[in-house]
Amino acid sequence: MTSSEQIEVIVCGNTEVLTDGLTDDRTTAWRDEIAAEFVHAACRVIDDSGRAWSVVASDFHDWRGGRHAGAGKPVAGKPWGYRGGFVACHKRTCPKWLRDLIDAAADAGVVAMMAAVAEHEAAADAA
Repeated sequence: MTSSEQIEVIVCGNTEVLTDGLTDDRTTAWRDEIAAEFVHAACRVIDDSGRAWSVVASDFHDWRGGRHAGAGKPVAGKPWGYRGGFVACHKRTCPKWLRDLIDAAADAGVVAMMAAVAEHEAAADAA
């Protein structure tokens, strides 16, 4: 890879996938807002790196058993790509800096999403 070459990193943008496991009494708008927090935080980490760019992929099946869910699994005996939570890359071999970037983006997304959940729950308790 040349120093100017950037790598595509895919961020999950599917609300249903990202908010799976949260209580079911939440509205669709609330779930969309929480998922958006994940996407914005993860994309910011990736884009700020200057070494990769983010693409948001929202197809449910790609993240639940499909293309992005399989990132990092062996193909012909060699790992193909890398996946850290709901952030993935399909580059044949992922150097450590890229794996670290994917993990950092996924972590930032989860932190932002959980902060938004806590904020909404605090607002609901105060009401």
